Amino acid sequence: MATGDIFKITLHGTYSTITPFMNVFYYKANGPDTSYSPASSLESFVANLFPATGVKLLDNIHSSVTFTLAEWAPVTAESYPIGSLAITKTGLMGGEAMPSFCAYAFRYYPRLLHRRSGYKRFCGMPEGSQASGILASSLNAWGVTVSTNLGLSVLDGDSYPLYYPVIASFTLNGELRPIPVTTEISDIKMNPTVATQNTRKR
Repeated sequence: MATGDIFKITLHGTYSTITPFMNVFYYKANGPDTSYSPASSLESFVANLFPATGVKLLDNIHSSVTFTLAEWAPVTAESYPIGSLAITKTGLMGGEAMPSFCAYAFRYYPRLLHRRSGYKRFCGMPEGSQASGILASSLNAWGVTVSTNLGLSVLDGDSYPLYYPVIASFTLNGELRPIPVTTEISDIKMNPTVATQNTRKR
């Protein structure tokens, strides 16, 4: 692995055990890795998003949602192996759940002003998390912490951050780029309103 190589992590899960969903995250290498290990990178990613202690994504995700698998794959360094890590991470909130296409949205702000923002959307919103489409103010601190966790670099057993999150663009004017263009992230913030993931509508 070399500086500038791009990798992706795909996080799989289910809503109400039958509706699958996935979230895709892109990372860029910022240093050479002589002990390349997809397994170590996935463990670091899972620890960032689902820490054993403290605030985590699951705290305000409905129990109907379970994250089941994380996959690691090279985007530009195709000679490197892929990897996967089976997980069982279930939301901690009870009560009524909103439909699977309703989601918390986290906006990735690009460091370059002429580049587009990126978004990560997570389904499993409890009914009580919002009123008339506006998120409850009690979620503000949680949103800040989850945003921070999403912005963490992924480690690979080394003592310094090895892969940092980026926004990846794969098309230009409707045409596939030969090499994706990536943009560093200046900030991540949770949207204050309920978002929708139209591909999850049935």
